[in-house]
Amino acid sequence: MAAALAKAAPPRDINQPPLENLNLPGRETAPISEASPDESAGAAPEKSSRRKPERPLGQDAKITTGMIAAAAKLDLTQGERDREYERFQNHALQNDRRCRDWDAAFRNWLVGYVERRKRDAGRGMIPADYQPTAEDIAYAEAQGWDRQKFRKHWPIFRDEIRARASPPADIGAAWRTYVTRENRASERQHARDRPRNGSIVEVVGELIAEENRKNGSTDENNRAVDDIDFSAGAIDLDPSEYRFDK
Repeated sequence: MAAALAKAAPPRDINQPPLENLNLPGRETAPISEASPDESAGAAPEKSSRRKPERPLGQDAKITTGMIAAAAKLDLTQGERDREYERFQNHALQNDRRCRDWDAAFRNWLVGYVERRKRDAGRGMIPADYQPTAEDIAYAEAQGWDRQKFRKHWPIFRDEIRARASPPADIGAAWRTYVTRENRASERQHARDRPRNGSIVEVVGELIAEENRKNGSTDENNRAVDDIDFSAGAIDLDPSEYRFDK
């Protein structure tokens, strides 16, 4: 016990400074910073903005070399390029557009034009003078079409096909659908125009027949009523004025 007390370190004088405050040789102490909390956080220095200001295209703005290069990269002809630039410029002026990079804006415009052109590439893939096949003619005749009606409707059908985004895989089937559709439309029209009891068609027919009987007319004159157009709007008469109770 006595040996342990002898080896113990002597008590430190309370009047001496602590060891950590001594400026011993070879020991450097970092100065205490007096910066504010915001400054000590190390805020990044403010960067000056290098972005271009937005500006209008201008009425007299000419196509730039960058725009020409963009059109060439998309394989556009000079005519296509100039036409699209004119449309692009008019759109920008009419809508008071402002942009930092007009070359990039025109490049995007051209990309949209090319995509629309691809979508429309299928239009008109059949020739403008596309002719019917023997099967097309035979089907129309089987449905009661004469040559005159066929010649009237074939160009209409052909233009409808050419106006589509892509032609049908089977034009013959499309033609048969067209003929069926037209026949149904004709049937509905005939049903609307068919004389009804007390209708204007029946009344006019009876009036003509009565006049023919008085005048001793022939059967040929009796059929004159068949030549009258009773379709909607052809005769400006109020049917209610000609109905009567038998």
